[in-house]
Amino acid sequence: SDITTLFSNKFVRIEGDYIFPYHDFYTNAYIRLRGKNFNNANVGKFLKHLLTCKTDIDKNHIISMLLRCGSKYQNAYEKEVQKLILKYVHETQFGVAIYFCEFYYEQIQKMNRNYLSHDQAYYLYLYADCLVHCGKQGQALNMLEDIYQEAPDDSLPKYEAGASVLTQVFWRLRPSTMVSNSLYIQSGLERINREQLSNVDLLRVEKAYDSCFNRRMMAYFLNDNFCEARKTYLERLKIIADTSLNLIEFRSKAATLIMDYARSIVIYNQAEAYRLLQLSLR
Repeated sequence: SDITTLFSNKFVRIEGDYIFPYHDFYTNAYIRLRGKNFNNANVGKFLKHLLTCKTDIDKNHIISMLLRCGSKYQNAYEKEVQKLILKYVHETQFGVAIYFCEFYYEQIQKMNRNYLSHDQAYYLYLYADCLVHCGKQGQALNMLEDIYQEAPDDSLPKYEAGASVLTQVFWRLRPSTMVSNSLYIQSGLERINREQLSNVDLLRVEKAYDSCFNRRMMAYFLNDNFCEARKTYLERLKIIADTSLNLIEFRSKAATLIMDYARSIVIYNQAEAYRLLQLSLR
C-alpha cells in the first residue's frame, strides 16, 4: 500500500493508530538535542542573512526567530518590533501581537529605570490590551496598574492605562473607588495639550475620556445612586453634542452611551429604557 511504501522509505513513522512525517520527528529531535544552544550567534547570523535574500519565508517570522538569538538582535530590531506590534494590533491579530510584545516587555525589564518613557508606556499599554483580548485579564490588570504608576504625568498612555484599569475593576464589580479615580484620570486627560496630538492620538484621548464618564456612570448604578448616574449621563451627552460637527457624528459617539444607560435603568423605568434602546439602534 501507499502507507507501507512511505514507511519503508523512511518518509513516515507509525505509532499505534497515528502516522507522523519523519521531518517533524527529525526537527523535534534536533531541537531537543541542541537544547539551550539552539538559538546562538551563528544561527543569528544565518537568520539575518535570510532577511537579505529573496525567499518565500515570512520576514516577520524570521525576525521573531532572530529575537531569540540574544540581546544584540533584540536591540537591533527594537524599532521593527514596534512596527510589528502596531501592525498586528491594528489588524486585531492580538495573539500574534502578544508574541512581539513579550520581547519588548523583556527588554524594558532588563533596563535600570525609575519610570517609563512615553514610547515604553504606549507599547506596554498595547501589550496589556493584547492580554485582555487573549483572556489574561489578571495579568493585564497588574500591567495596567504599573503603567499608570510609572508613566509620566503628561503622557497619554498613563491615562489610557488608568481608563482601562477602571474597566477591569468594573467587570470585577468593585465600584468603591471608581468614581474618584475616574475623575482624577479625566482631569489628567484634560491637561494634555491636544494641539500637539495627531488625529489618531486625539481619538485615543476621546476613547479614554469616554471611558471615564461611562465607568463613573456605571459605578453610580452599582451603588444604587440613580440621580448621580443620570447626572453623569446627561453631562457626557451634552459634551458629545457640543463637540460633534454634525448629527451623524453625534449619533455615532452617543449610541453606546445611550445604550449602556438604557440597559441600566430597566429596573427603574422600563418604558424609557425601551425607548432609549430603540433610539440607540437608530
